[in-house]
Amino acid sequence: MLSKTWMQNALNEVLQPQATTQTYEKYFDPDYVQVVDGKTLDYAEATHHFAIVRDKMKSLRIVIDDFVASGDTIAESHIVDGETKEGETVQFEVIAITRLRDGRIWRLNELTRQIKGGEHSRDLGSRT
Repeated sequence: MLSKTWMQNALNEVLQPQATTQTYEKYFDPDYVQVVDGKTLDYAEATHHFAIVRDKMKSLRIVIDDFVASGDTIAESHIVDGETKEGETVQFEVIAITRLRDGRIWRLNELTRQIKGGEHSRDLGSRT
């Protein structure tokens, strides 16, 4: 299960327009907690965050660059490329440590760095 492909699919699927509650349940433990740039989101807040990102973005693609897995822990970096519905190009680099429980993402600690986009897009990684 702990493969680069599985993780990349998880990140991309929850941010696609057709994502549903079942999509979240497939990849995320009900006790999920995400800490991104110092902001803590529980499962409900995280799924709300995903919906906000989907609503803001015309297109979004995540590609994992670096990936290491050991036991139930994944360390990875990925690039998020997207275009907002207003036509702005955004790009972020994300460094993440992920812990799984029972085959689903349980804990996620992320640091993000905006590469492209305006100041008003800077918080896209944690907006709720």
